Amino acid sequence: MKKLILLTIVAAGFIACNSNKVETVEVSPMTSLEAWLDSIDGLGDVTPEQMTAIADEYTAATAGFDVEALDEAQKAEWQAINDRWNAFKMNNTPTEEGEDGAKVDGESGAGTVSEAHAKEIFAEFLGDVKMADANDYSFMTAENALATFEGFAAKATAHKDDYSSDDWNFVKAIYEKLGARKNVIEKDLAAADNLKIAKLKLKLAPMFKIGKIAAKIDEKVEQKEAETAE
Repeated sequence: MKKLILLTIVAAGFIACNSNKVETVEVSPMTSLEAWLDSIDGLGDVTPEQMTAIADEYTAATAGFDVEALDEAQKAEWQAINDRWNAFKMNNTPTEEGEDGAKVDGESGAGTVSEAHAKEIFAEFLGDVKMADANDYSFMTAENALATFEGFAAKATAHKDDYSSDDWNFVKAIYEKLGARKNVIEKDLAAADNLKIAKLKLKLAPMFKIGKIAAKIDEKVEQKEAETAE
């Protein structure tokens, strides 16, 4: 395995002065992060121990990064970096078989819903798409990517109050694979579509966490009510 090198990401500020004003120009660290992702993409299979070291590098490299200070184009670039990182994690996280034979992703929890229910969720969020296997998202192209994300966001919003925590785990797993596919086709995306998708992703990201937390609270309340009834 290639030697892993921790990249120190520095956003440097330069001040340009003239008789009328002072301008501050910030150098984006995104290029260095993209180079780092290129390097780990070439590592091939990694062990769990190596994955832990890589995750620590990413955490250190992005610590203190102020996303709110970015403009819309930079936020889209930052989102693409996060999508690449999430795709790398997903592809290098060990999986185990669920009770019904569905795959269980170590982080996302995919497969914690029944196979039948998983098919229902998938069909509702993505429609009747053709896939060679569970990881084949080639149905999403540069032409339909925006519509795919818009439909996905609409369905997630519609279910924000009625999905279980396991449902949210499964939906998030689909979302991560859509993000990985977007990275593949990004060079062909229209700039306007790319920005709109970035905005949708900023909306969706907290929805998974909030939805899952709310669902767990509801599940605990229902459990307590059932215990009291007994």
